[in-house]
Amino acid sequence: MPPIPLIPGLSSSRVCPHHQPNTRMSRATLADGEALMKRAALWVAMGSMVAGLAVAEQPVRLEATLEANAAPPTRLEMGTVEAMENPSVIFARKAAQAKAKDLDIYYDDSLDAANAAVNAAYKAAKAKNGSLTKSAWVKSLAGKTDAESLYLLGACQWLGVGGPSKFPEAQKSFEAAGAAGSLAGKREHAKMVLRGQVDKNQGPRGFAMMQALGDADADAMVERGMVLANGWAGVTADWDAAMKEFEKAAAKGNARAYFWLATMHSSKQQMTDADWATAASWAKKAAEAGQVKGMRMYGMMLERGFGVAADPAAGTAWILKAANAGESEAQFIMAQKFRNGIGVEQDSVEALSWARTCAPGNAQCMAANVQLVVEVQPDGGDAMLKEAIQGIYRIHPYDAKTAEDLAGWLEEALTMPFAELERMAGTRQ
Repeated sequence: MPPIPLIPGLSSSRVCPHHQPNTRMSRATLADGEALMKRAALWVAMGSMVAGLAVAEQPVRLEATLEANAAPPTRLEMGTVEAMENPSVIFARKAAQAKAKDLDIYYDDSLDAANAAVNAAYKAAKAKNGSLTKSAWVKSLAGKTDAESLYLLGACQWLGVGGPSKFPEAQKSFEAAGAAGSLAGKREHAKMVLRGQVDKNQGPRGFAMMQALGDADADAMVERGMVLANGWAGVTADWDAAMKEFEKAAAKGNARAYFWLATMHSSKQQMTDADWATAASWAKKAAEAGQVKGMRMYGMMLERGFGVAADPAAGTAWILKAANAGESEAQFIMAQKFRNGIGVEQDSVEALSWARTCAPGNAQCMAANVQLVVEVQPDGGDAMLKEAIQGIYRIHPYDAKTAEDLAGWLEEALTMPFAELERMAGTRQ
């Protein structure tokens, strides 16, 4: 194996290989309101966070019992030597969440409408042919030229249904669906252009395409509102205009608009009790409508009593529901809850399971994964060491400081220079 090249910013004893951003990380081209939510201080106090950093307040241990109608988390034995030496076990929870062997789950709320359309169409097809798999169903869509089939094919290609995600093919399918008269196809085509999923620096063109849809499509209103709220795609940020877009979409019953209204109302510079109550009411409406980010947001509000009477058990149940639906921030929260015993029984193995579940698309989870894999097996082993070091490698392109902090933490935890740990793990000669 050739020597791993040095990366500027790391000392010679802490060397990470060059690593290109993975597909899932690079999908998050646009924010989903997290920057606004952080200003609203909605994060749950969850003990030690990334790279050994401590939180400002001591978390209060919550009741371990969730709501009666909330399914308890399923423990997966992912901290054993056997599990660590079998990479397929890492994805066991994802497979369970997907509820289908050929669906690679990835939650992106911008594709809520597309995901719902795919699920409804597949359910209808399966009702006619009980043995029909998603893979076979997706293949049956290929070659069809009607607007609905082209749209569904594009949605499957973007979501990764029946195979890996294929962004260029998805964009072409959506464009063809739009040309055939599909409003949803036009919206998703504009969305991919706006987000730079295939061709970069096309934001202004994508926003113009969204504007051309006018008020015919609620999801297009939400996309325009997101751009206006954050000042993306060369568009000047305009809070009032963004609010109008979200309000129009909410009037049409769009659950994403409910979430965004909750985010906007919880992001004012000076929050009053009335502001929090309004934000919580929108978050509850989003959660009850099945909007996954809304579930997580409302759960956080319930835990801390923001705009609503504090109910930690119900808050944990909503966060768990969002985590089981594939929302990475909720999965990270569940990892921290199990790691520190907040609202659930302390369980490092379950914490590692959740960290691994969201790690591929979440920098916080990647960092927690590095620490938890060592905490679960402090005596080490080749599989543990290799996973920890590779986790640091993956973090470095996105957050060099956290990667270096973790490298230093690993040196201290295992009392050995990082370069030597790399050699032991087989990642460096």
